[in-house]
Amino acid sequence: MIMSIENSVNVSTTIDYYNQNAGEYAEATLNVDFSLMQDRFISYLPKKPHILDAGCGSGRDSYAFIQKGCHVSAFDGSTKMAAIAAKLIKQNVKVTSFDQFDSKTLFDGIWANASFLHIPYEHLAVSIN
Repeated sequence: MIMSIENSVNVSTTIDYYNQNAGEYAEATLNVDFSLMQDRFISYLPKKPHILDAGCGSGRDSYAFIQKGCHVSAFDGSTKMAAIAAKLIKQNVKVTSFDQFDSKTLFDGIWANASFLHIPYEHLAVSIN
């Protein structure tokens, strides 16, 4: 299902959906090949980059980045998806939302594949001081 920003759903409804359907979603998306996009993304980063996988879902992309020699930190808003991702990538996956994510770590790149479409448009505005 493709969702426009104008039709984005309530964030808590989205998290509920992923918590209830985590296994099926992970199974359906785990083997989707994003290697061309991942490789292009990595090409802009320094050697052995530290990547933040924001809204990591099943951990598919985190896993691929780790296999390519990257250091990855990951988070997801769904506890069930984060658990699936943590099992796949064999490391902790933080459970948090985009607006609650906090880190003192500097990342070389932020990967947010198909994540922002779940955020209501009015929540996308960012103020940088």
